[in-house]
Amino acid sequence: MTSHPNALSGLTPFGPLANLLPAHLQERLRALQRDSLDLFGHPRDYQHAFDRHIDFFEELIAGGINHGRLGRLLDEVGIRRQDGKPLTRGTISSALSRARERATAAPVRNSIAATVPDVLQPAAASGEALPRAAALCSPQQEPSTDRRTLPRAPRIHRRLPDEDADAPAEDEAEPHEMLSANDPTVVRNLRTASLLNKLRNP
Repeated sequence: MTSHPNALSGLTPFGPLANLLPAHLQERLRALQRDSLDLFGHPRDYQHAFDRHIDFFEELIAGGINHGRLGRLLDEVGIRRQDGKPLTRGTISSALSRARERATAAPVRNSIAATVPDVLQPAAASGEALPRAAALCSPQQEPSTDRRTLPRAPRIHRRLPDEDADAPAEDEAEPHEMLSANDPTVVRNLRTASLLNKLRNP
């Protein structure tokens, strides 16, 4: 089984360029080197190092290290392309741009996540907020179409010119038909009144 030179064999010693760094930057470079390896000692993708240690790279660039020297410095600690070649200036520039964008976007995502209300609060989970949520989500009630609950339209009685004025119209209903047939008291009173009227005017 062939293993990677870095696999389970410790970290690569610093080269001449890394040894020129101040002590505190050498410590950060050693931390970056350890973070560039996975649990089995194999190198991770180089973008992982830029994303996790963008502040360190910014400090190196602010100290005067250009992209060419940065590529040689990373090569000394084993951070290279997948084909084993050192990172080029263009590759480093692109990796830095991606790392900066992700570092800027991370606080925005965290802020948005903190402002989004938790829909699974204990009250809702216990059922206290469910009736209100169900009421908000229920469809709007349709207007009733039951004829028994609708108001009755007034009847319009018309007479032809040659009809007897004293004769009732054909579509004129008896008084008790225009009232509720479900109230026996009202119907009985109307019938009594009709009989009395006929006795008085035979």
